[in-house]
Amino acid sequence: MSDDIILEVENLHAWYGRKHVLEGINLTVEAGSIMVVLGTSGCGKSTLLKNIIRLYTPGKGSINLLGNEMTELEEEDVETVLRQVGVMYQNGALLNSLTIGENVALPLEIHTDMSPKLRREIAETKLRQVELLDVYDRYPRELSGGMQKRVAVARAIVMDPDIIFCDEPSAGLDPVTAQGLDRLLISLNETLGMTIVVVTHELESIKRIAHYITYLDNGKVLFTGTIEEAFQADIPQIQEFFLRDNV
Repeated sequence: MSDDIILEVENLHAWYGRKHVLEGINLTVEAGSIMVVLGTSGCGKSTLLKNIIRLYTPGKGSINLLGNEMTELEEEDVETVLRQVGVMYQNGALLNSLTIGENVALPLEIHTDMSPKLRREIAETKLRQVELLDVYDRYPRELSGGMQKRVAVARAIVMDPDIIFCDEPSAGLDPVTAQGLDRLLISLNETLGMTIVVVTHELESIKRIAHYITYLDNGKVLFTGTIEEAFQADIPQIQEFFLRDNV
């Protein structure tokens, strides 16, 4: 795998029981890019993400992440690789019993032997990077949905990962708040050089943030390239996706 390729998925298959959910997926992500995986509901987007980060065990195929063949690693080695990976889950997945700062610092507490003082300093730094101030000692229920999503981003980047995965980051947000979250992801990419893979079906977000897109349809890749190339492609499913609701 080339040094500028941070993730390469080849001929990936996945099943739920007898249902063939992913049928030979191929995906390449360049370091420093924003790749958006899109498609209609049920096309396999989230299943692909969960296979990559090994929440699910792939049925067949290759997943090379950060130079490691994930399908061949022992569980403890998978965990070692995933410490270099950040994940922002669809609902934020914040723990209501912990403060905002404790939520952000949780990966540091689990995976390092840092002192509580240093964990707090790093968590506060990450909260500033996502433009949240003076929220360390507050609780998730005290924040708006958009602020909770930013906290989830802060936690995803607290270990300074080489790549972060975002599952439907704009889901449930109003257009203005979603636009602000998109600007945050763009800023992390441009200022920190962070590679970002986003799973979404939100049209405006896709247009704002994507360097490249991979379009899934019924568990298969129909298209990979830029949005401009997608608009020019003579693929009915993609044309319908981008033109729905006259957007």
